[in-house]
Amino acid sequence: MRWLIIPVLLSGCVTLEPPEMRALQGHEADVDSRVCFRSDAVPDAVAACKRVIARADVSAWPGMVGRTLADMVILDRSAAALRLSQLYGATGETANSCVAVRRAAELLQKVSPERFNDPPRGSASAQNKAQLNRALTLKEQIEQAMTACPAPRASVPAGVNGRVIG
Repeated sequence: MRWLIIPVLLSGCVTLEPPEMRALQGHEADVDSRVCFRSDAVPDAVAACKRVIARADVSAWPGMVGRTLADMVILDRSAAALRLSQLYGATGETANSCVAVRRAAELLQKVSPERFNDPPRGSASAQNKAQLNRALTLKEQIEQAMTACPAPRASVPAGVNGRVIG
């Protein structure tokens, strides 16, 4: 009986890292991300982008490096949502394109606000500056894509506009 308890306890200690981290560790890049961004076959690219976007949320690992890594993963997923929007737009699926670009904006809002500020000077400055440029470029592309989408309609609760229900 106690041999059964040990694997269960150990399994609670295992953390799974996002697939996007594999490329940072020198492994082959994430297959779904690669297909999402590089495939000429639209159905394959759409399916891959959807899988990237549907992944579990990442939370920051401890420390500044952990926050930077989490932001990189979120930026990758936001870029995948923007790519999905572009793929839908190219096939004339405007409604789906707008849903995807809104998801890209939603993901981008999860990036640390510091990521949009000038990086501090120092040894990590070049990497921070590159990430800043990537975040700002992605933000501009999302804002541009949003201009083609109608504003989402807000639902009006019953009893508004002077009408009394009851």
